[in-house]
Formats: sequence, C-alpha cells, structure tokens
Amino acid sequence: SMLLVLACCGGFSQFNAESRADKLWIPQGTRAQDDEAAYTVHFPPGSRFVNILLEAKTGDALAKPFLEDALALHNKVEELSYEGTNLRGICIEQSGNGHPCFITSVLGAWEYNNVTLAADTNPLATLNGAGYSDETLRRMLGSATLDAAGNVQIAKALSITYLNQLNRKLDGGDYSDPVGEGWEEVLLDMLGCNNPDCTDDMCTCSYASEYFTVYAMATRSWSDAFGEVIQGDVGLINAAFMIMILYLI
Repeated sequence: SMLLVLACCGGFSQFNAESRADKLWIPQGTRAQDDEAAYTVHFPPGSRFVNILLEAKTGDALAKPFLEDALALHNKVEELSYEGTNLRGICIEQSGNGHPCFITSVLGAWEYNNVTLAADTNPLATLNGAGYSDETLRRMLGSATLDAAGNVQIAKALSITYLNQLNRKLDGGDYSDPVGEGWEEVLLDMLGCNNPDCTDDMCTCSYASEYFTVYAMATRSWSDAFGEVIQGDVGLINAAFMIMILYLI
C-alpha cells in the first residue's frame, strides 16, 4: 500500500500553481469568464497605477509648507530607479500638464517644479487660476471646501496618481510584469509602506513628514496583500495533506 500511495503522489509533480485572481475567484466555464475574455480582446489592460494620499496632520493641505513637502516627495519618486528604469521611462506619456508623464495632482499647477512653487507668494490663487473644474478639484483634494465661485478654500488631503505602462506577460499560472512590479516595490519601500506605522487597526506608511501622513496603493498592492495571507495558509494546507496521507497509510 505504501508503494501505491507513493506512486499516486507522483501526480503532485503535474500540479501548476494558479495565482491569477480572475481564475481563482471566478468559477470556470461560466458566463462571467466568457464576458471577461470578450472584453479583454477589445479592451486589453494597458496601464498600472500608483496612488499616494497625503493627509494633513494639522491645518490645511493647501498651505505652502505642505505643498512644498508634497513636491519634495514627488521629486523623490522621480529619482527612483529599478534596473535602470525611472518614472519617465515607465510612465504613460501625457503632455500639457506641466510634466511629460500622466500624473493627476494639483501640483501640476506649478508644473511639478519646486523653484516655481517656492517663488509663488499666493499658491491658493495660483491653484484657483489653473482652470481646474469643481469635479477635478474634489477628485484631487480630500474634504475640499469650495466657495460659490468654485474656488477652493481649504482641503484636508492631497492625492497624487501616477499612470504607468503595463507590460505583463502570462508566466505559468500568473501574470508577470517585472519592471512595473519592481519599480512599484522600490516606491513603496521609499514611502515606508513595507515597514508601516500601526496603531490599533490603522496602518500608515512610515514616510517622515512634518506636515502629512502618507497612504499609498499600487497595482501590486492587491497581490501583495492576498499573497501574504495565502502564503500563511500554505503550511497548514500541506500539513493537512500529510495528515490525510498518513491516516490512509
């Protein structure tokens, strides 16, 4: 019986690990799978994203010191490199917003230039004169207060979103985008998100700033979070299989 069990165990060598969310969480052979396949043919995914939320510790997220520190953070993002690829080498290009990359943030009002911001004696007036719509301002600013004319007066948070190229390939049972995932890992590490500050049930990135607290999310964040939980169960699953096999023997 031992030889039979060992022979049957040889089938484990034919297992392929599947980690694609659309295969793990959507039942195979269903209409949902067919619809997703049809959608992907016509609208293939083409981008990755990074969203950084800066929440004011006290006061206004539109105060000049806050904006200068936020721009300093952006400059650090610009300097990041993974295997020789930096932001400008991985981003989706979009001209006309003060930067060659597709970035969504009110920092575009100063063309992401710290000298321009430092020379600005009235940043709030500059922002209100930048031509952003009410909807755009509310999307880029958290808890923003606007007056009847649509001019922003105060905000409690500021968002910076980077849209980058997606170059994923199917590798076994998983999608792989080494450069995109690698650059995001370097960014999350720079922000201190891999070593967060946690109090009670709340965790924030440990990036040091006098003016704001950092929250960040990237395309790889979902797989990182799920992967950590799943990996914690792998040992238990293996132990359960061993117990069942020993019981049968």
